[in-house]
Amino acid sequence: MSKPLRTVVTVIAVADGAQMDCCDTDTAHVWVRVTAWSPRRAFLTGAAPFVEVSGKASADLAGLRFFADLDLDNPPGNTDTSAERLEWPGLGLCPPLPWERTDGVAPAEADAETAALTFIDGRDALAFVIVRPGPTDGGVAIEAASKGLSKQEAASVLRHVAGLWEKEGGQ
Repeated sequence: MSKPLRTVVTVIAVADGAQMDCCDTDTAHVWVRVTAWSPRRAFLTGAAPFVEVSGKASADLAGLRFFADLDLDNPPGNTDTSAERLEWPGLGLCPPLPWERTDGVAPAEADAETAALTFIDGRDALAFVIVRPGPTDGGVAIEAASKGLSKQEAASVLRHVAGLWEKEGGQ
């Protein structure tokens, strides 16, 4: 198993009143999509963990987005009949997207401190670099990885970008 990554789990529909198997006593279920596993496939799973995290009734879960720490390299297979028994480690409710805010604060006016969680679809990314303020005054913390490119190739791309930025000057 590879390192679990936090990813979005979207409830796309609610199914109620049918048992998934002979051992199923809770008949509330949800269809969820994990785009990082497959943008076209949905999984039927028990609604209980989603109800618990959201505080909503199972009938009100459709359209909600959650996050969970999932192994993105090993999704359930198409013939996996135990997919209904999926576990959702680290399950939490996603914050609203900027255009869904109901507090009257426009995205441009929102305080940077409120933007604590950002989801980026990086399934086709060959490399990434994230630069954050560091623990010391004026310092930075860097997180970087490369997949599909050698570190030397990724470094060459980054040098190219740095050269472009230098040509732009102080913009």
